[in-house]
Amino acid sequence: MTNPVTPLLTIKGLQFNGNTAAKPLLEILSLSIQAGDRISLQGGSGAGKSLLLRSITQLEKVDKGEFIWKGKDLQKIDMPLYRSHVIYLHQLPALGAGSVADSLQQVFKLKTHKGKQYSELIITNFLTEIGLNTAFLQKNIQNLSGGEAQITALLRAIQLQPEILLLDEPTAALDAEKSAAIEKIVACWFAEATDSRAYIWVTHNPAQAARVSNKVWKMEQGRLTIA
Repeated sequence: MTNPVTPLLTIKGLQFNGNTAAKPLLEILSLSIQAGDRISLQGGSGAGKSLLLRSITQLEKVDKGEFIWKGKDLQKIDMPLYRSHVIYLHQLPALGAGSVADSLQQVFKLKTHKGKQYSELIITNFLTEIGLNTAFLQKNIQNLSGGEAQITALLRAIQLQPEILLLDEPTAALDAEKSAAIEKIVACWFAEATDSRAYIWVTHNPAQAARVSNKVWKMEQGRLTIA
């Protein structure tokens, strides 16, 4: 169990310049993610929200920044291992080919997840929570709606039991029913281990932010304000 005093992740002096010689696109003095944090990340278009999430997972190479994951310098930690615990969920995920079950099982072929196994029971339990049955697992990826694709991507991430989820507007293009399903899946995953999990949820919907978060972060011109 993670020591509640030790943050899951601390970042200091984060700076991302991009390809411009002007002011940095991202400049944050310090941020910390604690176990139990349900963070809504808000800000206008171009404020740097997605860039921040991608920087946290090191999908963007930052120019400066000290990353401390559970008390250890990230430079001393295997990056694929880190990314299996801190997962970024894109709004338009790439799911590969084949069935939903194929997509869910594919990630277990990666060396990073050696020792882990796909569990249809775990996936079925989540599907039951949102009113779907195992027939969903046989649907072809190419025939999924936007909402179904997002549900698949979320299930693929949470089956790996990450400690931090970074959700980049996961319901922005979804109807109310599918949005509620996404919220419920995240809530169920989080409730399984609130003492060792956290998430950041990018949303422009104030009502949704109130439902899914207990902390508010706001981005403006690449700078972060923690409310």
